[in-house]
This record gives sequence, C-alpha cells and structure tokens, in this order.
Amino acid sequence: MKIPSHHHALRSALLLSTAILGVAVGTSAVAQDAPATAPPVAGQAADPQGAVDQDVADIVVTGQRLGFSTTSQIKRDAPQSVSVLTTTDLRNIPDTVLIDIVRRVPGLQVSQGGGGGIVSIRGLSQTENRLNGRNFPSALGRNFDIATLPGDLVSGVAVYKTPTADQIEGGIGGVIDFRTRRPFDFDGYAGSLTAKGVYTNLDDKIDPVISGYIGNRWETGIGDVGVMVGGSFQRQRNALHLLTADGNRTPTTGAAAGINAPTNVWKRYFENTKELTTVYGSLQWRPSPSLEMVVDVLYNDSVNQGGLQNLGAFLNQGTAVLPFSVYDSSNIFRSGRYTNVPVESSTSTFGGSLDALQVGYNATWKDDRATVVADVAYTRSTNRNSGGFLAMQTTAPQVAYDAGSSFPGAVLTGVDPTVLANYRYTGFNEYRNDENGDDLAARLDGTYAFDGAIRTLQFGVRYDRRSVDRQTGFRPANLPTTLPSVTSNPFVELTPDDLYKNDGLEQRRWATFSYRALRGGGLAQSRAFFGVAGAVPLNPAQAYSGKEESYTSYGMATFAFPIVGLPVDGNVGVRIVKTDLSIDATLTQPNGTLVPDSRTTSYVDVLPSVNLRFTLAPELFLRLAYSKQLTRPSFGQLAPVATLSLGGTTANNTGASGNPDLMPLRADQFDASLEHYFGRDNSVYVAGFYKDVRGFIRNETVTQIIGGQSFLITRPQNLDKGYVAGAEVGYRQTFSFLPGALSGLGVQGSYTYVNGTRAPNNAGIVVPYEQITKHNYQISGFFNKYGISANVNWVWRSRLLEAASGNAAGQPDYRIPFGQLDANLIYALTPKVNLIVSGVNLTQSLIRRSFQDTRYFAQNALENRRILAGVQIKLGGGI
Repeated sequence: MKIPSHHHALRSALLLSTAILGVAVGTSAVAQDAPATAPPVAGQAADPQGAVDQDVADIVVTGQRLGFSTTSQIKRDAPQSVSVLTTTDLRNIPDTVLIDIVRRVPGLQVSQGGGGGIVSIRGLSQTENRLNGRNFPSALGRNFDIATLPGDLVSGVAVYKTPTADQIEGGIGGVIDFRTRRPFDFDGYAGSLTAKGVYTNLDDKIDPVISGYIGNRWETGIGDVGVMVGGSFQRQRNALHLLTADGNRTPTTGAAAGINAPTNVWKRYFENTKELTTVYGSLQWRPSPSLEMVVDVLYNDSVNQGGLQNLGAFLNQGTAVLPFSVYDSSNIFRSGRYTNVPVESSTSTFGGSLDALQVGYNATWKDDRATVVADVAYTRSTNRNSGGFLAMQTTAPQVAYDAGSSFPGAVLTGVDPTVLANYRYTGFNEYRNDENGDDLAARLDGTYAFDGAIRTLQFGVRYDRRSVDRQTGFRPANLPTTLPSVTSNPFVELTPDDLYKNDGLEQRRWATFSYRALRGGGLAQSRAFFGVAGAVPLNPAQAYSGKEESYTSYGMATFAFPIVGLPVDGNVGVRIVKTDLSIDATLTQPNGTLVPDSRTTSYVDVLPSVNLRFTLAPELFLRLAYSKQLTRPSFGQLAPVATLSLGGTTANNTGASGNPDLMPLRADQFDASLEHYFGRDNSVYVAGFYKDVRGFIRNETVTQIIGGQSFLITRPQNLDKGYVAGAEVGYRQTFSFLPGALSGLGVQGSYTYVNGTRAPNNAGIVVPYEQITKHNYQISGFFNKYGISANVNWVWRSRLLEAASGNAAGQPDYRIPFGQLDANLIYALTPKVNLIVSGVNLTQSLIRRSFQDTRYFAQNALENRRILAGVQIKLGGGI
C-alpha cells in the first residue's frame, strides 16, 4: 500500500528527525504505533527491493522504531548522512560501556587509554554526545563521558555526519545520539537481567557487572500508559604499565653540549577503579491518538579511585659520561650513561565522584498534517575529586639508559632502589577540586505537512542556560628539617614484580609509598607526620564561575521533486543562535598578588544547512550536503586560572590553564556520498568531505612564572583558518544466500582517510590538528544462526597527534599506529536465557608514543585485557 505523500513527509520529519533516531525531541506518538516485527518499508510493498517512483522521489520512511529496522534501511531512508547501531546490533554486542560500543560504528575512531577515551568522527574530536536528542552536560564539560555510562542503558546509537537545521548545534565533527529504552518500545510486559564477571589480566581481578530493566504498558480508561525502570552497577578496573620520558633538551654547556638528550625517565604502575551506578526510568502516556507525553529520568554516579607508583631518574641533573650513542646523521641521543643521578620514588593518587541527574519531559501532539512538540530537560551534575603526592629521593652513582630499545627503562647501578635506607623524603602535597554544573534546556517545534513539492515546513525555538562553578585548592607541605627515617614510615612498600609482565626490563621493582598513605586514615597520619592538619583549603586564586545562555530559532523545509529527470528529495533550513557568555575569576599575578577578572562575550551565528538525495536508480542514491557548524570551547578551556602541580624539582613543575579569549571553532562543511543498497541489510558506500575550519583549538605548552616559581603551563589557543578533508568507504553484507550455517555469516567494514592543515606550534614545529589520523579502518565479522550470535571487531588507526606541544622543548607528542581486537559470543541456551562471553583489547598491543618522531621516545603503555562472562535472562518481551 502506498502511503499518501503528506504522510511520507510527516513521518519523515517526525520519525527520522526525532523519534527513531532521537535527535530533536525524543519519542513521538507515531513511532510507538510500530509493530514488534519489521513490515515492508513504506513505498516498497510491491517490490521487495524497495523500488520508488521515478517521477518524483518519495521521502521513504521505515515507520519502525530504531530497534526493529535494519541498519541499512535506516541509513538509506534518513534525511542526512547517518550511521546507526540498532537494538538488534546492540543485542549482539554485549559490551559493558558505551565507549566500547561506539568503536564499532563506521567512520568513528576512539583514542582510548586508562579507562577513558576521545571519540572522533571522520578524524574530528569536536563531537556532540546526546541522550534522547538532549544535551547531557557533565560538570564543566559540554558532553558526558561515554566511558561512564553503561552499554545496557541504550537501545540504539545514531551518528550524524551532516546536520539538519533542527538539530542542536555544537559539533563540527558530528553528533552521537544514544536512545534509551522506553516502555512503548514493547507490546507489553518486558524485562531483562544480566550478570557478568569481568577479568582484567594486569590486575588479576574479577569484578561484577549487573544490569536490568523491567517495564509494562497498559490500555486504561485514561489512555495507553507505560512504565519502565532500569539500573546498572559495574566495577571497571583499569591498569597500565608505563615507561615514560619527559622530553629532550640540547644543553649549550657541559660534556653533553650540542647533544639532544633526554631529561627524566620513569617506570610506572598505574591503576584505576571506577564504580558506576546508573538508575533510569521512563513514563509514557498516550491519552489520545493525537497526544503523547513522556518523562525520562536518569541518574548516574561514577566513583573513581586511582593512582601511580613511579620510579624516575633525573638524567639532566646527573653528569654525562661520553661518548653517547646517537642516531645516524643527527645529534639525537640513543643510549648512554650518567653518573650521580637523582632518583625519585613517588606515589600519587586521585579519586572522587561524579554525580549527574537529568529529568526530561516531552509532549507530542499531532493531527493528519500538523505536529507540535515541546521538550524540557534539566540536568544537574557535581564532581568532587582530590588527590595527593608523596616522594622520596636517592642518588644513583650510575644510570644507563637506552632510548632506542623496545623497553627504554633506565638501569641503576651502585644503589638498590628496593632498600628503604637509601631514601630521604622530598615532597608531600595535596589538591582538591569541587565542580558544579546545571543546565536548563527548553524547545518548541512545529511541523506542517503539504501535498506537492514542498512536503513539510518546520519551525522551532530553543533556550538553553548553563552555569558552572569550580573551586580548588592545592597545598604543598614544607617538610620539617628533621624527619624520622623512611624506614620507620608504616606506608612504605615494594611495588609488584611484573612490570610489562617481565618483558625485557631490569629492575622492575622498587620501594615506594602505599596508596594508603594518601587515602582515608592513612592520609591523616601522613599529614600529622609532615606537620599539616585538616583538609586542603580552597584557594580563591583557583576558583571561577561561568554562565552561558543561548537563544535559538530555526526554520526548515523538506521537499521532493525531479531535477533533469532525477527524483530528488531533501531538506533546507537555517538555524540562528545567539550566545551570551560570562566568566568570573581571580587571577594570580607573576608576583603572587590576586586580581579579580571578569569576561563577557556575546556572538551570533547563522547556520544554514542543505541535504539533497538524488535517486539514480531504485537502490542507488547520491547525497550532497552543505552546512555551517560550530563547536564552543568548554568552560575548562575558557577559565583563565591555572591548576598547578609541583614536581620533585623546579623543572618538573607543571600546570594547566584555560584561555578566556578562545572563540568557538567554526566550519563550512561540504559532504558527498554515493550509496548502494541491496538485499535486506546490505549496503556499500563511498563518501567525500571537506571542512573549511576557522579557529581550531589546540593545546600549547609555555613557561610561566607564578608566585616566583617556574611552571610549564599548558593552555588552549585558536589557530588560523584551515581545513579538514577526506574520504570514507564502507561495506556491510549478510551472506544469507549461502547454504546451511554459512548463511549466518556477515561482514561490515569501513575505511576513512583524513587530512588537514599543518601549522607550526609555538616552537616552530609544523604539526597537524590534534587527534587526527590519516588512515583509519574498522572491520567486523559476525555470525547469527542456530541461537549463536558472534562478532569479531578490529579497529586500527595510523599515527595520531596527542598534543601539539608535548614537552618543554615544544616537541609534538604522537601516538604511533595502533589497533585493537574485540570479540564476543552469545549463545541462546533457551529462548529466555543467553550465555555471554566477550573480550576487549584481546591482542593487548603495546601503545607507543614519541616526541616529534620515533627517535624521541615518549612512552610505552600496556593496558588491561578484559574478559567478560555471564548470563542474561529475558522477561516477557525483553530484548
């Protein structure tokens, strides 16, 4: 049956732009009429391959929830360039956190380490993360950290690579929208309970992951009513074994004059444990066929605790023993010896909790032609964290360091780093940070459907008010002139003896402080030991507050008409945004005095967008898109105050500061793609993109005198005009035409090439934009048959710029090419019981970083391999 044209437009605007993919306002009444099995796509009943009329293009709509349409169908019918993971996809990917899930989306890249991560779309990390189409800001950040939300929370993921005028602005890279489960997703009673254990090999620990939801819907005298509640608890244990160099320098005097030699070299054990608790609920009410309301509530609590145990050799403070070995035709140090080298053993801790609560309300009213949607959301978040640093030093008569080896750890001679009597106390300090944020967002959207070439007109307004404040304190202890021997300290211990699992390293063990010395009752004892008392006081010189208000209006039209005989459909619109920003702080002058500082900024952006789809053949489409977009700096990037950290020596004093003069990153974006769809869930595409960028933000490190001491301060700054361009190809196919078990096989893969402007940093070294990698690919093989769902996923990225200035010499910090292998297996023991086994980071590849090029070693990192096993019990119609 052919759906009338104005219904095509209405459903296209309402479902694809809002409900199905959750961009604008959440679930609509229309979307919930969908059946629990996939019917033919609208306009395709007479042709299973989905042929459309050739006289004028229909805006084809699946008419199904994100969970029950295929990945290729949604991508085919969307009004813009989009990649998705449906509920069916997610059901076969039992990863525990969202960051492990998004790695599988074509065109996305993840730079991960230590349990966190940066997500990039087509090479750009300036992305927007949304929950049910709403912003979900976290304390000072504009986005929530997707490493802190459980994968079981969501029923679909949509990644938008080109915007439409009705979408919330903010990401020049794109938008990632996560849709949570709601009761009208099901025909009645539904639920699920999942329990897994997670084994991490570097920690040799097993931790729990428990999640579940339950919901139902009823026909009552007041209309259809649905309720769903869910929750998740998981403990994430992350460990890293690290070898780190702080950088290189070229001395002008002394025996090593003219040789570019390393400064400090460290061996490190890193550990981090997060306990994530998430509770969510949804109430839906449809009092009549024309009206539906929904309330969503999400609370997320992330408790984080971690630390580092370090052994460092301050080579630049020792005496060079020549000759050094250098790389061919260079003055770059490769290996050599030093005498009388200060050696520091230190322990640092960090920890705290991040609480976030969002309450959202959505109402959708519709008739045959008109739709009105109102949406209001309030988000509150708090972040409380603190930590400490405790150090002791000795002197090594000789240190041998080979920077050109696979594991460049320094080897000490003449002193045993495991003997406590060799050490003396050199440092004890603490810090605390208190951060608060709240956000109130409201929007009103109206759509009216027409017959003819213009299918819909849509208008909307939006208001958003954000406020943040941050207070912090830092207290270095002035060590008494006389202290008891280190051997009498109850918190001194030996590190483990398994650094890098004993791969090629000498002296894997040393004496250092237990984490207990900087936590709980042990911290109180350490304070008394070093002559300080009470919690760290808050420092007005490190406090600031900010407020931002944005006022938005937009208009958008969808259309369908032939051009030179080709059916064309799409949308055109413009979004106008006014942003008012103010930041208040107290600045520390070089002489240590405090001066109040207030900054206000106001700017208006006009953001047009056009998305066109040409139907070249029944299942062959050409998409063309143009848009203007912006990404605002975070409050942390804007704050003028500096967060300082004192090292064991003046050369190791570091800090981070914002830049109140930062302006938004803006871009004119051009996108083209050719897409072919075949079969039920098969597709192949090629795309090209070009972004004309102004004000790209990157971090630079400079030396600054604060309070009479020298610090290496890292702060963001805007760059001049530049570009980001590239191409992407993707392929997805299920081999259902093969016989027997082979019909359950399938494959999905994508390759993205990204290039962009290269510009000199503050040291004059030409570097690309941060977090961009030229070559990125992802390939997955999957099998779904006989109650078995299996998936193997490999992602790989070429060299990546972590920081434009990575050390005191201004050398950039690069991560070398890196890949990760994940896999999972689900077996349906019964129709209601699934057994689950999965693995993350199975190859446990060594992550290596270097300054400027591979001759300047920066870091080796080995991260946990995670193995998960558990059971899922489905209740009712649970999925």
